[in-house]
Amino acid sequence: MKNLSQTNVLVTRQDAPSYILTSHLRKYNYKIVNLPIIKQIIIKHQITKLEKLIPTITSGDWLIFTSRYSLTLFIQTLHKLNFMDHFLLKLPINFALVGPSIKNLLYEKLLNQQNSNQTNSLLSLETKNIFMPPKSFSSASLASHLKKHLPKNQTTWLITPQKNISPPNLVDPLIKYLKSASNCQLITPYKSVSRHEQKDKLNEILTNLPPHSWLTFTSPSAVKAFFAMINNKNIILADKKFALIGPSTKSAFDIYYKNITPLVANPSTLETLAQKIYLADYP
Repeated sequence: MKNLSQTNVLVTRQDAPSYILTSHLRKYNYKIVNLPIIKQIIIKHQITKLEKLIPTITSGDWLIFTSRYSLTLFIQTLHKLNFMDHFLLKLPINFALVGPSIKNLLYEKLLNQQNSNQTNSLLSLETKNIFMPPKSFSSASLASHLKKHLPKNQTTWLITPQKNISPPNLVDPLIKYLKSASNCQLITPYKSVSRHEQKDKLNEILTNLPPHSWLTFTSPSAVKAFFAMINNKNIILADKKFALIGPSTKSAFDIYYKNITPLVANPSTLETLAQKIYLADYP
């Protein structure tokens, strides 16, 4: 069997969620090199907008999240306003989510706020009030899925990162659809930006990474930051392997680097990404 403990994997995901990917990779005995190259910046006026709109949410509305951090900021705002109990009383509310990691966070955070009597009502959301794409977990897939389930002119709340890469950005079809088919409130409470302070460290790591090491990317923002920060002419990327999560990250990657065909995880989950890397090394 190949000694995967000698195979390096560079993880570029931001600090907090990176443990999900690294924990799966460590199960396969990969050597992890963790260097977050993007960070989230709060957009204050959008948080203020969210604070004003939260009290107007009513039963039957649709809350749509395209990232875990969007949901985290929403829940933090509920707590800041001391509005969590009031919000829970408004259930059932429909939730539309890009993928299972957001769903897991939704249950974790809301179930922790429920008493035993309320828990049953929340558990009923499992099949009735939570909507996700059945296969490909992306904003574009969510838009297609909602076309089958979202009533016309329904009130929707799309809470999503601010667009900072163009083209392409697969949130656009979702925004376009929701604005045409529903009464949509668009809230962009944060944006992802490059960690320029990591530039020298990134170039040092890439210079020393051995051939056949893996470079992983879990967002278009990480791809953009990565290629913007490389400035060492001695860095060789042609002998590295690239693993990406989802179609939006792949589309961004194709803009910056067309000399290699990357591995793309589908469905777009961190567990699938780790499995794909392992199967590529040890089919």
